[in-house]
Amino acid sequence: MRWKLAGLVPVMVADGPDLSRSAAGRTVGEAMWVPTALLARWGVEWSSVDEHHLVARWRIDTHAAELHLEVDDSGRLRSSVFQRWGGPGQHRHLRSAPLRR
Repeated sequence: MRWKLAGLVPVMVADGPDLSRSAAGRTVGEAMWVPTALLARWGVEWSSVDEHHLVARWRIDTHAAELHLEVDDSGRLRSSVFQRWGGPGQHRHLRSAPLRR
C-alpha cells in the first residue's frame, strides 16, 4: 500500500500479511456494492441458510472469504456480516456489520 498526498508526496507505505488480510476483508465488505464481484466466474459459491440468509464464499488471494447477507421478504438487503482483520496491534479478526436497517 502506498499513499501519496496530491499524488506526489509519499505519506505512508505498508506491506505484509496483516495488510493482505485487511484488504481481503475490505473486499468482502464492499463486494455487495458491486454485484458483479459476486458472480461464479470469480470463484464465488453461494448457499442459503434459510429463506432470509445467504452466504457467499470464495478465496481472495490466499484468504478464505465469507459474506453473510440477510434479506427481507421483498429481497431487500437488511444486513451484511463479514470478517475484518483488526487494527494495528490487534492481530485478530473482527466481525463487521456495516449495514443494518
